[in-house]
Amino acid sequence: MTAAFVEITDGVPRPYMCDNRYITGIVNKEEQAYINDNIGKFATRSALITSSPLIRLLVNSYTSVFKPEVPIRLFKSEDQAIKWLKANR
Repeated sequence: MTAAFVEITDGVPRPYMCDNRYITGIVNKEEQAYINDNIGKFATRSALITSSPLIRLLVNSYTSVFKPEVPIRLFKSEDQAIKWLKANR
């Protein structure tokens, strides 16, 4: 998917939003390392939509400790996510 995202953005990182409301699992260490190493290839910031309080707690805890290169913020709605992405270009 990384190659597809880079192609979609023409190699220019842009704001990124994904809807994780229907994701039931949590990424493991290897997956998280891959995301950290590659998200900057296509994203300048990342808005994640989730309805899970557990996911919000885990992601917010992770980002507060490890300070990812690409800012990540979680939202309950698409409208909130879009507003944040547009306001922080």
